[in-house]
Amino acid sequence: MLVRSRSVTASAAAVAVGMILSVSAMAAQAPVRGAHHFALTDQNPTQSGPSDPSQPNGPVDTWKLDLSGEQTEGFITVQDETWNPNFNVPLHFHKKHSESFYILDGEVEWTVSGETHVMHAGDLVYIPPNTPHKVHVVGGKPLHTLFFSAPGGYEDQESLRGQFTKEQLNEPAAKALADKLDDFNPLPDDTTIPSDTAGPEPHRGVHHFALQGHIRKAVNRSGNVTSLISLAGDQTEGRYTFQDESWPADFNVELHYHKRHSEIFYLAGGEIEWTIGGETHVMHTGDLAYVPVDTPHKVHVVGGKPAHLLFLQAPGGYEAAIDLTNEFSKAELERPGAKAAMATLHDFNKLPDPNPYKPK
Repeated sequence: MLVRSRSVTASAAAVAVGMILSVSAMAAQAPVRGAHHFALTDQNPTQSGPSDPSQPNGPVDTWKLDLSGEQTEGFITVQDETWNPNFNVPLHFHKKHSESFYILDGEVEWTVSGETHVMHAGDLVYIPPNTPHKVHVVGGKPLHTLFFSAPGGYEDQESLRGQFTKEQLNEPAAKALADKLDDFNPLPDDTTIPSDTAGPEPHRGVHHFALQGHIRKAVNRSGNVTSLISLAGDQTEGRYTFQDESWPADFNVELHYHKRHSEIFYLAGGEIEWTIGGETHVMHTGDLAYVPVDTPHKVHVVGGKPAHLLFLQAPGGYEAAIDLTNEFSKAELERPGAKAAMATLHDFNKLPDPNPYKPK
């Protein structure tokens, strides 16, 4: 009897431990509300004048910080800027950060590793580290652009320069440290750029121009969404994917979260209602939303008209989920192995919603 009692007790203990572990495992899988961020135009007004107060006649006319490095766990900085018609930056390179510029309005001439293009609204350029580049606005009108700097923290140099006079920052120690923070490395305009990445920097990086009429188009059949894939994950060394998307007027995505990737959405046209981590806003042109990992969110287009969005996913690779679903039939994708692999690749984790969207 004593032996039997010990056996029963041990079995009960094992069951209890198992239950505890199961509950713990379930809790570990539950999404945790992340530090999401809405950058709404009416709450994040555009700043007039130069972003660098030490240059009162500088080339940046208006600007606003939509996402700081601190708000994205150090991943990226996003700024919405208007450049004066005289904007000009001579040849230089960055050792530690990459840059992307999406043109919202106006004309600008970019030269990246010796390749030159005049860019217009809807065009994008990606500049990896150690890649010589220069830029100037053309056409005699201001330029409106979205600027992405990865890793984040670009705004720190602007904040530093705003705290001191030009004379104070020109003191030797201050200048040396500020220049290091800027990561701006000037080059003579006639610099010879190596044809590959070998040898001393700077080199010809794997840059990318995404120009209208030459951008790959993909259709996500599940949501009837048309995407222009301006930057694929393998074109940014896996940093992010950048897509220019059109969402239909009846577009709706149920409450869900992502375990492995974060998302940034900039609304270029139309109206969208976003709920992120329980916070809801109707977004309009110029508004931005950031959705970190493990953050419940849902979205639907409102206003009865299609919406135009710019979508950045990090790390990159989202386009693979679209491409692969278009390569195979619906029946093939419904087979268990393919279905499980696609669910992992897509990283879409549905959640019960006590207040689901109901179309009128």
